[in-house]
Amino acid sequence: MENEKLNLDTLWIFDFDFTLYANFFKVNRNYHYQRSPLDGYMDISPVGPIDMIKRPDKMIADFAHFIEITKDAYKYAKPIRMFQQFIKNVSKTDPNIICLTVCNSKREYEMKKNKVKTDYPEIQGVEFVSSAEMKPSAILDIASERYGVQPSNCFFFDDDMRTVARAINYGIHSWTPINLIWIIDDLNSNPEDANALMFKQFIGRE
Repeated sequence: MENEKLNLDTLWIFDFDFTLYANFFKVNRNYHYQRSPLDGYMDISPVGPIDMIKRPDKMIADFAHFIEITKDAYKYAKPIRMFQQFIKNVSKTDPNIICLTVCNSKREYEMKKNKVKTDYPEIQGVEFVSSAEMKPSAILDIASERYGVQPSNCFFFDDDMRTVARAINYGIHSWTPINLIWIIDDLNSNPEDANALMFKQFIGRE
């Protein structure tokens, strides 16, 4: 594609957990064997929304510990193919695409960065913050300092509704992954649908 067709005035930002990757895991501790952590005395299994509702804080803490003692805590996390294709299509005209995620350690960041590089090659880089509350302000800093992009030209996707709401208050166009699934379906099946028309207007596609 010729360079003059590229739109460099936009920035697309995607969260990692529950957005680029749908999986979350429950940590299973196999006390019976008492082997070293890297040999597998801990393992993980996928969980659904009901499990997350029951004990979310405990699960998040266990998974954070699992990340620290495991060679590849994300090896079972699978990318969302619909989003892979969407990002590939977006990158043809809007190349400024990043992942913004919460990381508690350099080890976690490196695992996520390598995962994104493999599964989403169109994403230019992975940025991290230490808490979800920091994401909107981080987006503003990254957009202005690195890309010269206005908040009104940023498109942010995150699974947490509170984070999405905060980003909207900062003037950033923001949606949840469920919103994106609906939008993609409208763009594919009914391009004249109100949601599809609204989205095309936001990103300058007529």
